[in-house]
Amino acid sequence: KDELYKDAMETCSESGDGMLTEELLTFFVEQGRRDCFAACLYICYDLVRADVALELAWMHKMLDYVVPYMIQFIREYTNKVDELMKDKYDSLQELRSKSSEDKDMLSKQVCY
Repeated sequence: KDELYKDAMETCSESGDGMLTEELLTFFVEQGRRDCFAACLYICYDLVRADVALELAWMHKMLDYVVPYMIQFIREYTNKVDELMKDKYDSLQELRSKSSEDKDMLSKQVCY
């Protein structure tokens, strides 16, 4: 009512409540507040589910306003997947190395 949108976004962010954030995003798209929708995506970034943001933007013809958020989201998750793959590869290499060492020790013991 008082259009204290920035305060509402900051309150959502501090609350850590994802559902409240999604309700606020829904309010912004229903009111046609594209600027507030985009700002809320960044202020409440950790609370927004990407599928919800994309769906709201798509349904209300605001795709241009969600694209920067989606680029950042995809980049973040790509980095996480890359890190997990590297950890898995390193663990596998370590396991193979240990297995090879065990085989070498066993073959040396058999020789004696």
